[in-house]
Amino acid sequence: MPIIKLKDFNIKDFRLFLKENNITFVYSRHSINSKFDKDCIEDKENIFFINTKKNPLFDTTKYLRSIDLLINDCSSTSIESLFLNLPQINIFPDLKKYTRKSGFLNEYNENPTGPILNNYSQLKKFIKLYLNNPSIYKKKYKMNNSIEKKRYYDLYNYNSNYFCYNFIKSLL
Repeated sequence: MPIIKLKDFNIKDFRLFLKENNITFVYSRHSINSKFDKDCIEDKENIFFINTKKNPLFDTTKYLRSIDLLINDCSSTSIESLFLNLPQINIFPDLKKYTRKSGFLNEYNENPTGPILNNYSQLKKFIKLYLNNPSIYKKKYKMNNSIEKKRYYDLYNYNSNYFCYNFIKSLL
């Protein structure tokens, strides 16, 4: 899980930070990840884990409508949350490794949908900033988010299959 890989991350401090700021942290894992139990930080007080193995019908997209801030890595929830105008923080401590190994359709940090953080102190700072004043996030990332919305969503084009076909063809 990316959050525990942040420089200077301390689970005891994180739990205290959440409690002092009355924040509930809910996290899930990509279903293809087999390390569900290895890096579990759930405490059932301020940190809750959505286990998609036990709850296979859990719908992350619907859940996005009930949150105030998305802390994300390279998940598609980043794009989905743009349409809800959710502030987001990107934590991706192994970005360089992932880029070399798997890659992205676009450069991950070319047009970020929120700050890309690599240390725990920054994470706490941005959580408080965006929860207390989401308009700061919206103002700073308005242009980037608009570009990403247009890149992934076209309200007026009803032929998405054609775009997918052309995209796949371009990769071959």
